[in-house]
Amino acid sequence: MRAVLFSICMLLLCSLSAQQRYNWRHAIAPASLSLVSGGAWGLHEKTMHHWPQFQDRFPGANPKFWNPAVSWTNKYRNWPEDKTRRRVPVFFTDAKHLLASVSQVSAFSAGACITLGDKRPWWHYALDVGISFAAYSAGNYITFNALYR
Repeated sequence: MRAVLFSICMLLLCSLSAQQRYNWRHAIAPASLSLVSGGAWGLHEKTMHHWPQFQDRFPGANPKFWNPAVSWTNKYRNWPEDKTRRRVPVFFTDAKHLLASVSQVSAFSAGACITLGDKRPWWHYALDVGISFAAYSAGNYITFNALYR
């Protein structure tokens, strides 16, 4: 964590001393998408590996959707009597698949927003990546740790 903070501080110093200033608006979209991605993954991991903590914090959450030990049966019409697959995309059937899909799509979109075709110095791209990583980490921390204190 210290290495990431040190790297970001060094890149900020570069942006202050360089002739071509960093446009902070470039970081808004990828950082926002990274925050969503990290938040979705943190919640995914909390429901997957710490279900009792999640259930204590959100007692009204429907286990049929949120608890991965139960929700996997939502893919089928009427498990265990009818093992026919439903015609609904799997990421709509339970929280585990929905959160994983949101995390992956948001992370990919954040990367796509860091446009590699622009005429900018290399450290602008590095700063975009560093800010996005920090936003991802913040989203993950909020949904995996901070909500359960």
